[in-house]
Amino acid sequence: MKKDYMKKDDIDLLQNTAEDLLENENPKLAKKFRRLCNIIKEYESGVVAFSGGVDSSLLAYLCQRLFSKTLCVTADSPTTLRSELADAIEFAKRHNLNHRVISYNELEDERFVRNDEKRCFYCKDGLFRILNGIREEEGYNFVIDGSNYDDIHDFRPGREAARINHVKSPLIEAELTKKDIRIISKILGLDTWDKPQMACLSSRFPRDIPIKEADLRRIEKAETLIKKLGHKDVRVRFHGEIARIEIGNNESIQLKELKKLVPKIKKLGFKYVALDLEGYRTGSLNE
Repeated sequence: MKKDYMKKDDIDLLQNTAEDLLENENPKLAKKFRRLCNIIKEYESGVVAFSGGVDSSLLAYLCQRLFSKTLCVTADSPTTLRSELADAIEFAKRHNLNHRVISYNELEDERFVRNDEKRCFYCKDGLFRILNGIREEEGYNFVIDGSNYDDIHDFRPGREAARINHVKSPLIEAELTKKDIRIISKILGLDTWDKPQMACLSSRFPRDIPIKEADLRRIEKAETLIKKLGHKDVRVRFHGEIARIEIGNNESIQLKELKKLVPKIKKLGFKYVALDLEGYRTGSLNE
């Protein structure tokens, strides 16, 4: 297959991005970015697992411009925040991605609902199997995900699912960290460059607490209420009768305004509403 399918405007855009990185005295990142583009071009075509987050948005944007054939797929599942789904759809429209939303219900897998240490593996394995089915049926070369270089240093059961399903992770291959991805996204003019990190709603549940759709919706509604106060980094951790609120450490907390939300959050089915004074941090349920 020929690899000269890029439009001149796209070539100029990517070249200018590399030059901007060099002008900002970041030759190491410019080298990583060029390597990323070369890796993607070698794949030639692919089905991109596109959540609408920082990493997958950059990946989808580049694949759309570097591939001869691209399909960006977003899973609409019970653990997907409605706001994240809307963001993915809007990003796809704004950047003319070949985009498809599919229904995926991980709650149909009893192993996932059980919520043990392999929960993420069960979810990703099921999703990657579906994406590989699309790849085979519609003639794409690979399934591609947005895992980044930071992920290899963390406990990520989903990485094993990617391995056994032969999923490509070009951001890892190019050794791009989350910080790198934000810098590149900003230069490319992607408004996702400063988007808060977001995980699926099942990450709000302590291990071995069964995941139920009704509880997922309670958590999502509680987080939505808090975000309406202007907070960006928000997690409401599920502890049965207790809703434990984590807010980003760089954000100013107006306790008086938060207290006004307590009756509304209790109406969702919680008996107690607590504010975690340590603030938002990833993996707090593993502490």
